[in-house]
Amino acid sequence: MTSTALVGIASIAAHAADKIVDGGAVETITTTETFDNVTVGDTGTGTLTIESGGAVSNVFGSIGDSDGGTVTVTGTGSTWANSDALHIGLGGTGTLTISDGGAVSNANGFIGTLTGSAGTVTVTGANSTWTSSGNLIVGNQGTGSLTIADGGAVSNSTGSVGNSIGTGTVTVTGTGSSWTNSGFLFVGDEGTGSLTIADGGVVSNTIGIIGSDDGIIGSDNSGTGTVTVTGAGSIWTNSSSLTVGNVSTGTLTIADGGTVNANNNPVVIANESGSTGTLNIGAAAGDAAVAAGTLNATTLSFGDGTGALNFNHTDAGYDFDAAITGDGTINQIAGVTNLTADSSGFIGDTNVTGGKLVVSKALGGSVVTVNGGTLSIEGGTLSNATGFIGRVSESSGTVTVTGANSTWTNSGNLFVGNQGAGTLTIADGGAVNNVTGLIGNGGSGIGTVMVTGTGSEWTNTGFLRVGNEGAGTLTIESGGAVSNITGIIGDNDGGTGTVTVTGAGSSWTNSDLFVGNGGTGTLTIADGGAVTNTTGSIGDSTGGTGTVTVTGADSSWTNSLNLTVGNFGNGTLTIESGGAVSNTLGIIGQEDGNTGSVTVTGTGSIWTNSAGLRVGGSGTGTLTIADGGTVSSNISGSGTSGFIGTSDNSTGTVMVTGANSNWTNSGNIIIGNSGTGTLTIADGGTVTANSGNGTVTIAAGSGSTGTLNIGAAAGGGGGKRGYAERCHTCLRR
Repeated sequence: MTSTALVGIASIAAHAADKIVDGGAVETITTTETFDNVTVGDTGTGTLTIESGGAVSNVFGSIGDSDGGTVTVTGTGSTWANSDALHIGLGGTGTLTISDGGAVSNANGFIGTLTGSAGTVTVTGANSTWTSSGNLIVGNQGTGSLTIADGGAVSNSTGSVGNSIGTGTVTVTGTGSSWTNSGFLFVGDEGTGSLTIADGGVVSNTIGIIGSDDGIIGSDNSGTGTVTVTGAGSIWTNSSSLTVGNVSTGTLTIADGGTVNANNNPVVIANESGSTGTLNIGAAAGDAAVAAGTLNATTLSFGDGTGALNFNHTDAGYDFDAAITGDGTINQIAGVTNLTADSSGFIGDTNVTGGKLVVSKALGGSVVTVNGGTLSIEGGTLSNATGFIGRVSESSGTVTVTGANSTWTNSGNLFVGNQGAGTLTIADGGAVNNVTGLIGNGGSGIGTVMVTGTGSEWTNTGFLRVGNEGAGTLTIESGGAVSNITGIIGDNDGGTGTVTVTGAGSSWTNSDLFVGNGGTGTLTIADGGAVTNTTGSIGDSTGGTGTVTVTGADSSWTNSLNLTVGNFGNGTLTIESGGAVSNTLGIIGQEDGNTGSVTVTGTGSIWTNSAGLRVGGSGTGTLTIADGGTVSSNISGSGTSGFIGTSDNSTGTVMVTGANSNWTNSGNIIIGNSGTGTLTIADGGTVTANSGNGTVTIAAGSGSTGTLNIGAAAGGGGGKRGYAERCHTCLRR
């Protein structure tokens, strides 16, 4: 923007027909008077009142030329007409009051013209007017203040508040009070400018400028502009574009029912590199929330600078209808904000720290962080790079994705409870997508995820870690579905993970699944829930403790490859009340020094091992089959399908007890292969080797120990016997 030209800035040379009021003089004009120039407060103070229909006309006018001057134009028909420029505070201190129907006119108007000057203008009352046929500058190089109140009106071509190195303040307040700029309006045009429109005041212009260059708030590098529009009926109308922070700093606050119109044109925030632009709906960040105002614009576009859109209001249902584009920051601080437009072109960050942000259409972005309050996706789509819920310590954030067509897509990772507390709910057909999902990521992180309802899905194209180093909980219920590559529950030392998959149609699909990798992991599959994966491991890594319970009819855990219970850690598996587990090779207590325990109990409870079963691989393994539970160990062809105490230093113990409790082996059984093995069959339990045609070998290898107890173990008090059914050969070596 080319700075507004200053006309007649130098002190006005005196002529014979000049009117000079100074030296402490106080004058009143009630008649018609014509002068060359009028100066009030030249070498001394002066006071001039034009009233009772008095009319003064002249070329140049100056109030506070070098000293202090005061002019009052008051009453209907009282006028002061300057055919050229009017300066209020040219080099000194000037005050102009236009009231009760008084009128002042001039070409260009200046308030606080030169360095060190101070000018104050008040236009108050119905039909009180100040008309500049040229430009009006408030705070050129000095300090300028303009107040338009109680129905007063100011009009001019271009308006500038804080034009050069000056400081300008304009307040337009009260119903009927107006400032009409037929051209641009600059607020903070190299200087410091502030405009407040309040309590029904109205401002209009073509291009709105808080800062300079084509409708701008905070234009040049040194300029700082601030505009506040507050109160019902308070309106700022820009017939063309509006820029907040062009190349410097601009702030626009719309509050308490105030309205800013861009006439279906875009609003630009932080236009050029190095600029800073902020739009506050309600209050500024860090201030107490107030009622929201309205921005009427087609698009809110972030430029190449640093831009922010702050929602800090008290409304319970505020619709923001402008489409948001570009790279900036959206901050949801307080109130309930609904983004109703297609803002898929937004590529910046979104931060939710309080209140509720609703996405009902589309929102793009880079990083989404919810450290407080709620982010709710309701029939809309949110697409971004990385997502955080509870990112920092002591934060607490909530995200809900609910309803068909509601989708949150992260092209990167999603953290639920990173270092703070995070809650994610996916319901009623909502969908979330990301690469790696982490629930309870850091040591102080607490993450909770609920996936509920038919059609509700969480898709992780990478890993899913529940309790990475913190505490994580995942619940899949009522037909919800979760999928990922590798699933880990209780990943690292200190991490605690809990997963529950419950209800018919509820499913969790993994590549590999580790329960208690290096931390503590718990998995419950209940009431018809289903978990599938390739390799499964409970208590997988050193220090890890894993517990899995599969309970209820139609509840299933399907491993397409091996299942290890107690690998390098300690693991427990319980299959009860009709639950079912299947895998290829099953291993209980795989590595030396670690413990695995499996209990299969209750009618209809089944564990199917299609490639054999090892109880005590190189560690300690315990298998209990009770109260009608069933275990099968199968191999293709002949050979051994069941090992108890497989390798050196291993210990394996199997108890089959209770009527209809069965361990069925398609091949042979070895009790104590190279380690120590014990098989007890009691209270009507049944063990079968190769349909009764197989071999049970006791203490097969050198240094091994094998024990077969029919009934109670020796010294155990003599329980009811069980059955080694149709065993063709029992060998003791």
